[in-house]
Amino acid sequence: MRRLLNVKIRGSVYSVPQEEIIYLENELRKICLHMRGREVLFYGTFEEILKELDERFLLCSRSYIVNMDHVLAMHHNGNYEIEMDSGEHLIFSKNNYLKAKAVFEGYLQEKT
Repeated sequence: MRRLLNVKIRGSVYSVPQEEIIYLENELRKICLHMRGREVLFYGTFEEILKELDERFLLCSRSYIVNMDHVLAMHHNGNYEIEMDSGEHLIFSKNNYLKAKAVFEGYLQEKT
């Protein structure tokens, strides 16, 4: 079954297929939804969004929620970062990175 995330933009509600979401970024009171080739900006909170997202989404920090199906690698090369299949690298604090890495490894084990 295809899961959708409903977002309200300027009075209209849009349904976005969750598998198309690469990650979400918190920008003050706005959320930027990153997908292939486009970004969608809307008002909201991570708390509200997390209620609608399924188990493939991981709250990594106050700034990012990632779709673990789009994570290529998690590594430490001077920075603690998550490499997304879109080519983007998300930088984290050591504590947030270590927690996210543990959850991601558990998710991968469940999938296989």
